[in-house]
Amino acid sequence: CLVIAFAALRVLPAHVSRIRAGLDPVGAVGVSFALALLLVPLTMGHVSGWPAWTWVSMALAVPVMVATLYWERALAARGGNPVLVLSLFRSDSFRGGVIAGAAFMLYFGSFMFTLTLLLQSGLKLDPFEAGLMFSPMGVLFTATSMIGGRLTARWGMNALVVSGGVTALGLALLAVPLAVSDSAVGLPWVVFCLCLVGAGNGVVLPALFGAALINVPPQDAGTAS
Repeated sequence: CLVIAFAALRVLPAHVSRIRAGLDPVGAVGVSFALALLLVPLTMGHVSGWPAWTWVSMALAVPVMVATLYWERALAARGGNPVLVLSLFRSDSFRGGVIAGAAFMLYFGSFMFTLTLLLQSGLKLDPFEAGLMFSPMGVLFTATSMIGGRLTARWGMNALVVSGGVTALGLALLAVPLAVSDSAVGLPWVVFCLCLVGAGNGVVLPALFGAALINVPPQDAGTAS
């Protein structure tokens, strides 16, 4: 925290903007409530046997979200600052980036969840040890993401193709032996494959989000992110 505070003093502008940006409490509450109506029953339904309240809650999530979107559109038309800037989806690059980002999160979340279970059940690690196995991947991701912009600027699509290939190679080298037996690989091999995945993702992911935000106005960059 001290490092961040010191960096902020050196980087952030000293002047304060006189433009007051209004809040959107209705939009924030509406989005949060709609997500809660959907996610709470999805999380607890299988444990409690999917009682009636879970189905009612998920059904109510739809009209709540529709009403929230209507409010957001009306607020934007009045010149307000909505939580959801629906006009962003008019940009082809933003729509494509959202779809690609959703696909990435779907694959990566499933990969992390499944591999964590495998490390505990197949390789007999405890939860703490299983979590530590992902540390090298995080380190490589951080390192390559710091130079990914320069690589992409210099090599263009070739850098992304190679980085995506490195990620795919790491996944394949991990998946093929595990398809035979969950004890067919040792811990060093798992770490090596995860390092490949982290190194590749560190270049691909920032470029993906950068392409999605390239046509987004600066005042909407936070919402788009």
